Amino acid sequence: MGAEPSGTAGRVDQEVEALVRHALKEVPHYREAYPGGASALSDLEVLGKASVRGRESAFLADGHVPSDLLFVETSGTTGTPLRRYYRSVEGTRVAMPLWKARRWYGVTSPRMPACRFSSDENDEGRAVVRGSVLSLSVRDLSDAAFQEYHDALHRHRPVWFQVVPSVAGLFGRWLTERGLTGPDSLRLVELNSEPTLPGDRSAIRAAFPSARLADHYGSKETWCVAYACPQGVRHVMTENLTVEVLTDDGPAAHGTGALIVTNHRFRTMPLLRYDLGDRVTVRAAECGCGRSGPAIDVVEGRIAEYALGDGGEPVYQTFFDIGVRRALKAWPGSIARYQFRQTGAELTAVIEPGRAWTPEAGRVLAEYLKPTFFASEVSVLLGDVVHPPGRKFRSVVSQGPDRPGDARRRSAC
Repeated sequence: MGAEPSGTAGRVDQEVEALVRHALKEVPHYREAYPGGASALSDLEVLGKASVRGRESAFLADGHVPSDLLFVETSGTTGTPLRRYYRSVEGTRVAMPLWKARRWYGVTSPRMPACRFSSDENDEGRAVVRGSVLSLSVRDLSDAAFQEYHDALHRHRPVWFQVVPSVAGLFGRWLTERGLTGPDSLRLVELNSEPTLPGDRSAIRAAFPSARLADHYGSKETWCVAYACPQGVRHVMTENLTVEVLTDDGPAAHGTGALIVTNHRFRTMPLLRYDLGDRVTVRAAECGCGRSGPAIDVVEGRIAEYALGDGGEPVYQTFFDIGVRRALKAWPGSIARYQFRQTGAELTAVIEPGRAWTPEAGRVLAEYLKPTFFASEVSVLLGDVVHPPGRKFRSVVSQGPDRPGDARRRSAC
């Protein structure tokens, strides 16, 4: 992608100002919510998913109806799916910086052979080629399906592979356990939709040795927010959008808190100051790849997905990841995958053992957890960490009683 061109910040500011004026004049929701107008983006309230879901038509600019537009739909893992409507020309413009980023990895054209796992239901089979894209069904992750996917990959010889990390990790382990690898045509494995666990990342690298891995962070509502360069830095797509962090001290350009995004390319259905529901750390990046500007340094996970420490504080995914990394540093190869499950006063670390599992790794992890969950029953359970077909994988699952911090953290939505 390279360094941001001179004048980018000024151009973006002008685009955002024009988008605010457009929304206040042409979009029913904003007209009704701000009858007195607004002078800047910061004058608008943060917009949450609950305000949009089921009311998508109120966010369509005058003269547009859903039947005339394209749309993408959220997975619905946090409730009823939300539809993001857009025009074809908007989709093309939003995708341009993403395709530019993929050039870092030798993917220079959308016409290059590709592969992706899909949750779409169809009657054509588990591995289907449509144009230049091989589509594999995430709904079937059986041994027979994985064998079919391996054979199809070698026939199709894709240049890049778009996949969620948990599925890629399962597939990667299946391949390496049988002495198999992906085709040597692969240059890029693009990981999206969920965090990548260390064991999954290792399994993917082993199974696809010719490819480099890149994190693609975004959502259906905003599209790509950040993309990782070969240095591993997730650079924000500032050509398309503006990001803010809702910290404890209020909105800021950098810091840790809820991620607020405005994509200024979508004028047909503008979602201004949209809360993605993720807790992240944003920093200013001066990167060896030559790209500057904001970067998503840490994605701590969805704000709605955290455990409660015994002091009542939210404990996000990053805390648990650090504990696993400590165990892996002491006992390399001991943990393949993991999931933390909290039910009331019980916290269970479900561990899928790695090739070098030892109970000492579980002891290191338990000792790391206990100071934060001092009044809880902390246990380590060995077992398979199952990926639910067609759904995102969550490494932290809390099913405790209502958590008192929820209302405060979501009040801006």
